[in-house]
Amino acid sequence: MTTQTDMPDNIPVLEPAQRIRSVPERLRVALDAKVMEKSLLDQLVAQWLQALKPEMERMAHQIVRNSAEAYLRQRAHSSRSVSRSDSIDGDTRS
Repeated sequence: MTTQTDMPDNIPVLEPAQRIRSVPERLRVALDAKVMEKSLLDQLVAQWLQALKPEMERMAHQIVRNSAEAYLRQRAHSSRSVSRSDSIDGDTRS
């Protein structure tokens, strides 16, 4: 099984003159700060989702319950409509 990636098939190689031999300290610090910021954001999102999980489950339960009740009401309404039309037509079957 192969996995699809967003990487192109042909990745160009830089000429030796274009390569950075050493990353400037300021750039290294800035990149490290970005990585740290992303890591902290990921942790924060995970904590929020964990804290919200009971509420999301309660909401999902309520949505399913409301949908089931609406379905049963609609079905009962349809059954009554069919029963009325049968009795109007003189059909005495039950």
